[in-house]
Amino acid sequence: MTAKDYLIQFLESEGYRYEENPNSGHVSFKFQGTKYVFLNNSGKQLMQISILFYDVNEDNRFTVLETCNKINNDKAMVKLTADDDTVWANWEDIVPEDGYPLQRIDMALNMLNQAYRLFYEAIGE
Repeated sequence: MTAKDYLIQFLESEGYRYEENPNSGHVSFKFQGTKYVFLNNSGKQLMQISILFYDVNEDNRFTVLETCNKINNDKAMVKLTADDDTVWANWEDIVPEDGYPLQRIDMALNMLNQAYRLFYEAIGE
């Protein structure tokens, strides 16, 4: 099975609704009120789940970067990235073709959720 197959199996087994983009193969879904995206662009066995959650502009760029660095230093497996205009939280894992434990996806979602909440706490919002 591919990473996307495992993700869809997890979502269906937990009763989550999801949408698959027919052009990109990305899968989006909500977890605890937040939209997550499985990015289907780096190989069939890469599980990459992301949240785009904060707007970056000239006024907050330095604070955003410092906040991302602090959280990245404190957390493993979840990394925050600030690009031109958005903060991303990313979690990645390499999955085998057989025998991937679906509870790792639940763990990933909880880790991502915690990281973006920590970001808002640290930035003061």
